[in-house]
Amino acid sequence: MLKLKMLLLAGLASVSFASGPLLANDAEAVIKYRKAVYTSMKGHMGAIVGVMKGRLTDYEGHLADHAAAIGNAARIIPALFPEGSDQGDTDAKSNIWSDRAGFEEAAQRLEAASQELLTAAQSGDMRAVGKAVGQVGGSCKGCHDTYRQ
Repeated sequence: MLKLKMLLLAGLASVSFASGPLLANDAEAVIKYRKAVYTSMKGHMGAIVGVMKGRLTDYEGHLADHAAAIGNAARIIPALFPEGSDQGDTDAKSNIWSDRAGFEEAAQRLEAASQELLTAAQSGDMRAVGKAVGQVGGSCKGCHDTYRQ
């Protein structure tokens, strides 16, 4: 019984010691993850624009996949900005946290615009895709103008 208690205490001590540095690095890790998600959205937008401008008709079938990926990323944006992730290597403005409702509405606008892009891409109507790309870009800009330094 004493041996079991000692093992339990040793286990708890190792968890508490191990979690200290992880907590200190948590905001840094969140910011790094957040940047990776935004980089992926930028990559998908770049791919869509590349297909459209380059008239890469062999790749038009990929547009819906790129649009879906942007929409999926847009859906998780609010979760990428937890309390405490405003310090460090970030361009996030403090109003993300002080105007949380507005920030979440901006993310929802991007998600909705991405859904319109997906619908347009699935239709095969490249004129509609072009218009929807502009709406996604405008949604990104609107959020960046308000919530990004």
